[in-house]
Amino acid sequence: MYFDIGKTEQAKEQLQYIVDHDKSKRYAAEAKKRLNLLHSLLADQALKSGNIETGLQEYEKALSYFSANTKASFTRGMIFVKQKKYEEARKEFESVIKFNPKNIPARMNLAKIYENLTMFSEAAEQYEVIMQEDKNGKAGKFAASKWKITKGRGLWKEKKLSEAEKIFQEVTQEQPNNYQAFAFLGILQASRGKLREAATSYQRVLDLSPTNYAVKILLGKVYEQLGLDTLAANEYRSIIFAGGKIPQVPEAERRLAAVEARLSGFSNTLSYRFNYALKTRDDLSFTLSWSPTYSSYHFNQTDYLVSVLQSFVRLGTPENNWNISFMRQDQDSLVNDTALSQATSINVGKSKKIFSKAMLDLTPSGFEGENIATNVSVTGGLRHISSFSGVRLESILGTFSMNLSQQLRWGVTASAGYTMSIYQNLKYVRLLGPDTVSRTNEVTGLTEDVKVKQSVRYDSDDYENYSHAGSLSLQRVIAPGFVGNLRMTGTFTGYTNPDSGAETQGKITKRMNFGVSLTPSITYIFYKDIRFVLSGTMQKNISTLRAGQSIGGEDEAGPDSAT
Repeated sequence: MYFDIGKTEQAKEQLQYIVDHDKSKRYAAEAKKRLNLLHSLLADQALKSGNIETGLQEYEKALSYFSANTKASFTRGMIFVKQKKYEEARKEFESVIKFNPKNIPARMNLAKIYENLTMFSEAAEQYEVIMQEDKNGKAGKFAASKWKITKGRGLWKEKKLSEAEKIFQEVTQEQPNNYQAFAFLGILQASRGKLREAATSYQRVLDLSPTNYAVKILLGKVYEQLGLDTLAANEYRSIIFAGGKIPQVPEAERRLAAVEARLSGFSNTLSYRFNYALKTRDDLSFTLSWSPTYSSYHFNQTDYLVSVLQSFVRLGTPENNWNISFMRQDQDSLVNDTALSQATSINVGKSKKIFSKAMLDLTPSGFEGENIATNVSVTGGLRHISSFSGVRLESILGTFSMNLSQQLRWGVTASAGYTMSIYQNLKYVRLLGPDTVSRTNEVTGLTEDVKVKQSVRYDSDDYENYSHAGSLSLQRVIAPGFVGNLRMTGTFTGYTNPDSGAETQGKITKRMNFGVSLTPSITYIFYKDIRFVLSGTMQKNISTLRAGQSIGGEDEAGPDSAT
């Protein structure tokens, strides 16, 4: 009666009196049930008014009288999840399942809590039960997508690495768009020393989620372990280019500094050349050559074997001729057992010796005032290139070059050259971000699809460019067998989509670069054409556009606008 007229305190006193004094226990059980109901109602009222702590206390009292109150345990568990008190939430949901094993939402939340507490095997067990209880429902399908990867994480935690790797590989085959599975697989492979496999897994993550900068860091570290410092530097630079509030930027800057320090180290090159020449008549000759060049960089961290097979046909005299050449170049890494690129090119040229009037008093000594010979050659060609690193790319390179060579005073030979190159990809790679992303609801632990903007990302290797290069070199014999050379080169290049940091909302990023280099060298020819070369290069590059920024400015297509 007290309860019906709203006098809850008096009702609690009467019911508690029965619980305390009913020695026969005849009415105590019923009184406990009524106290459970009473405290549950008071908890509901407190939660409606926003008094969370009072609600938790009232539910706790209700459960002290009747522990099978699954509604009270479930509600307390949800509140603890919101407060990120996962250990307390775990106890509540375990209680719900104890008294109601078919409660799917409780199992789903418990599985998510187990994951947060790194209890992956226990989480996998919950997902497995949900799959059986709700085979065709939304929860069952979600559990099916989570079960194997969670089981794999559990095996990993238990140090059963080979079993865990097998599970992750199965997940990637069954769910080829599950980038989380590829990420876990890559981390596990890297921890087991399977660096090439790890790099492939990480690259797949970036194909599916281009702005996953945490994985970019991991990929860069794997490249470092493989000795591919240039590739590692590209990954670190792409993070730095993106800028903004990306938490991986400081680490990328530190690792890039270390990589660049190694890239500034010494390199060693060993070259051979094998020639076969056939002269059929005075105005027709044929040459076939094979040139393998092996280069080891940075104390054997990286190496390149470049094999060049070239044929050359000349029609005409050495002073006036047409020529055509065909070349096949293969580049591989022996240390990493990797094919890097193939290139096939054909060139057609015209070479002629002309006699020009002496200029600036630079004629050779003894011939002052006389006409002097100048070798002029003009060449045009096409080159088809296939690159096997990352996304396979095919491109074509068109070139036009002109070179002049002339004897000057003091035994100096001067050469000047100009080359124009146009590079165009045959395969244009564009990666579109999904228009929805999956996000986890903190309260329920369920995954929801949230719509986001579509973004365009251009692959770091996918760009077109044109360039104009000019060179000037001076060469002189300084002693028997010793030849000195000084070469200066200037290059102006226009790029489109120059790096993976150029992520824009459908925009095409452009950049213009200017580079100048100065290279002195000394060559010692100690037997016929066997020579030793010592050279060094000083280089400076200037760009018109800050890396990672589009031509339209940051507001239009800066790093923060990438989704």
